[in-house]
Amino acid sequence: MKKTLMFLIIPLLLTLTSCNKKILSADVVVFANSIYTSNKNCEFVEAFAIKDGKYVAVGSKKDISLYIDNNTRVYNANFVMPGAIESHGHWILDQAFKIGFYINPLTSDNQPKKYEQIVNEIIEYRKNNPTITAIYGYGPDVSVNGLPDLKLFDDAFPDIPIFISESSLHGAILNSKCFEAAGVLKEDKDGIPIDRDENGNVIGIARDEACTYIRNKIYGALLPSDLYQDAVKLAIKNLNSNGYVIHYDTWSNFDGTDEMYKAIHALDEKGELNAILASAYCIESYEKNKSSSMIDHAVNLKQQYESEHYKPNFLKLFADGIVEMGTGYMLEEYREKSLGHGTRIWEPAKMTEMVNEANSKGLLVHVHTMGDAAVREAVDAFIDSNKNNGYARNSIGHVAFIDKQELQKIKDNEIGVTSGANWSSQITNEEIEMSSTLYSEDVLRNLYPYKEYIDMKIPAALHTDNPCSPGILDVFGYMQVMLNGIDHSKPTEGTFPRRSKFVTVKDVINMFTINGAWMNNLEKERGSIEVGKYADFIFGSENPFTQNVNDVWNIQVTDTFFEGNRVYNINENN
Repeated sequence: MKKTLMFLIIPLLLTLTSCNKKILSADVVVFANSIYTSNKNCEFVEAFAIKDGKYVAVGSKKDISLYIDNNTRVYNANFVMPGAIESHGHWILDQAFKIGFYINPLTSDNQPKKYEQIVNEIIEYRKNNPTITAIYGYGPDVSVNGLPDLKLFDDAFPDIPIFISESSLHGAILNSKCFEAAGVLKEDKDGIPIDRDENGNVIGIARDEACTYIRNKIYGALLPSDLYQDAVKLAIKNLNSNGYVIHYDTWSNFDGTDEMYKAIHALDEKGELNAILASAYCIESYEKNKSSSMIDHAVNLKQQYESEHYKPNFLKLFADGIVEMGTGYMLEEYREKSLGHGTRIWEPAKMTEMVNEANSKGLLVHVHTMGDAAVREAVDAFIDSNKNNGYARNSIGHVAFIDKQELQKIKDNEIGVTSGANWSSQITNEEIEMSSTLYSEDVLRNLYPYKEYIDMKIPAALHTDNPCSPGILDVFGYMQVMLNGIDHSKPTEGTFPRRSKFVTVKDVINMFTINGAWMNNLEKERGSIEVGKYADFIFGSENPFTQNVNDVWNIQVTDTFFEGNRVYNINENN
């Protein structure tokens, strides 16, 4: 009996000794009225202590107060949660466009600009940049502005290519000179379908892969290297102010170059990344004959540029386009029969081959999927690769429509999934009318199955897809959309809600934090407030768990911390 007691006492003494060492060395201590941890038990605590950027103790105010000494920074907050994760976005591109040539699609009184106004802005831009030989810009929303008038752009710019990406990045406004410079004015090339009239003439718009083909045929890097670094820093500042500490950029070779990779890596080398950045190298279907060499290039980028805060570990494929343009790939035909089932961008066998190759070489694969047919083919490709290469945390993004069978496959095979709430807020009558040729109101009410994810215990993540999906960016405003479908920045008159598909505050925070970390293969070190993990967290001005459900959007992100350091404060940064 004495020996047994001795064996029990020794470990206890060792534990106490270890705790005393930690208590004497805390760098930061945080006390709050409520701290939601996002751990597996969904626990609330009162305080935590941080040393060397990681949580060393999590618990009661009484226990954590023992970690305070004269060198400890102490913060008091109302509500604390882990920092949010943007699991599919283009915030760096957003800043790059604004450093370059950005056209606000709305007037000062929030009305869609007429194309004549847009042309005048381009004319003014050219006056201020007289040596420019081609103009690339971003901003208008074709679904709001309507199809462009090719003659209007040709008359104003007969001698210089004009390419204006529309807000979704799945469409672009072009003049004839741009089509000509890309070699597709008279006929399609390389399997790239160009929108034409009944006489075979271009109509001034390009969609999906045609955009990428033309853009990369004519234009180079969006910005010089130093300005690209500025765009990254501005993007991180914007992310931090909205409550994000991890950002997954899903199209880092958007401009056909490696400049974004270089800029992010250079900033991390200088210690200037206040967030974890992950990125994906995208391969278009018209590049299928050189896909193997492009996968090798993506592997080389990972090996060359991966660093402490930069994770260029992903390959991206587009399985389809977007439903709003009739290019989302659907199991059932669109109501507008000429659209058929939409656009299947990759043949299933080729997609499966590429997923297998990428996984075998150490890359994770992320697939853009809007339609339920696109989801099915991506999921099947992932399952095949898992059988051949072992498990990989591949993922699908958007997932507007999904068949119930695929939900079960996603769960059974632990496939990552992320969706955007800005598309699933209450839908206006104008949007219903615009979409009536594509799908019925009944279908519209059932977009984005967030509640099914929760009910089936699928660890789905969230994303804003900024700037492609204009809408709410801050964590608590976004939470409001998930709770009751209301985007507080839009009028709610004349709207109809989705069918009770909304979720709880706990669900939203988990999707934004630990689920996002899981999807990005970072859950062992980030995404929850737990001992041993990096201390990434935010303060909220109020507690969303006790706030009136219709007022959650009023909560402000007052502070953002990354690895224990405060990187945003509402009073210092406003």
